[in-house]
Amino acid sequence: MQQPSISNNSIPKDNRFVLLMSSFMFVILFLANVLRVLKESLLIAHMGVESLSYIKLLLQLPLSLLIIYVLATLKKKYTQQRVFNLVLWFYIAFMVVFTHLLYPYMEALALPLPLKAYLLQAAPALTKFITVMDRWPITLFYLLADLWPLLIYVHCFWALSNRLVSTKEASKIYPLYNVLGQSNILFTGLVLYYLSSCSIKHYISMLGLDFVQCVGNTAILVIFMVLLLHNHILSKYDASADTYTASAQKLSLMQPVKLLWDNRHIANIFFCTLLYYTVICTVETLWFYTLAMHYTTPDLVGGYQAQTLLMLGTSTLLFALIGRYLLQKWGWYVVLQTLPYTMLIIALGLIGSYTATFSPQAAWATLYLSTGMYVLAKSMKYTFF
Repeated sequence: MQQPSISNNSIPKDNRFVLLMSSFMFVILFLANVLRVLKESLLIAHMGVESLSYIKLLLQLPLSLLIIYVLATLKKKYTQQRVFNLVLWFYIAFMVVFTHLLYPYMEALALPLPLKAYLLQAAPALTKFITVMDRWPITLFYLLADLWPLLIYVHCFWALSNRLVSTKEASKIYPLYNVLGQSNILFTGLVLYYLSSCSIKHYISMLGLDFVQCVGNTAILVIFMVLLLHNHILSKYDASADTYTASAQKLSLMQPVKLLWDNRHIANIFFCTLLYYTVICTVETLWFYTLAMHYTTPDLVGGYQAQTLLMLGTSTLLFALIGRYLLQKWGWYVVLQTLPYTMLIIALGLIGSYTATFSPQAAWATLYLSTGMYVLAKSMKYTFF
């Protein structure tokens, strides 16, 4: 467990600190949403939704465990600042290679045709898994993009925040920059919708770029911003950044099980979290499937996802603003019982207000219904859950 530095907690946290941390959260979550839209667009357009199960089960879980182990090992040897910088420079290098080499020459980097034909003939039941291997640049990008929230937002941003902010200050500071940082959803939707719109495609094509490369270059720029903000915050508010290393405690497999067994309240939270993410994965799969039925290119998929982010951002911002009032007036139990139905009505209303921007050919009830379920599930995650 990471322990906050006592000397850092004595440093007064002014409005500048709140603004810097809000901006830091904003750019991290902005990039997380950009990478999520890009990876899902590439998956739907080039590999198919059926490939997702192979990526999640056979590749993502082992890679996540490996990355967590490597990160824990690095934190024992180096300072958190050095580990954070290493991770960011790795992402910058990969995004440059993917945007300008792997993706443009993806066909040349695919499996040899004789080998691919032999595998398809020998194991026809593994067609989608062979596609995952054949499109390995997209598979690799999907895996690394999916790790961004875990590596940067959870292990880096909140680790830094917990070091710089004391428990007493957290009750006042965290709600402020959390609301400001979460407003990135609307901004992300606007940026991606602009990049995918017809009005800018002409200028992008003149530069020899497409939607994927343009979004990739935007991601590279934002990673540099994350790097600069992190180092600036440390230099100004954490004098022990060069000497501080995280102390790690070994946790056996049976200790969390015993904790859940002995504490009913924690066990309920655990199972509630497990069920919630099961619902999220189910809703996302349904949404991907209906989305793939109507949009087949990365820019079209990305454009629809950008409009969905506008709906999601509006719903999330609305409930973030009124959430505190609802909790104080009615309490957690009543809010959590009535919230799903209320948010479903609002999500459907938002979809109805945005239907004018969709072409009549794309206005299928299944797509809108799955989009409403997706907006509802994500809004619950970003606000009350």
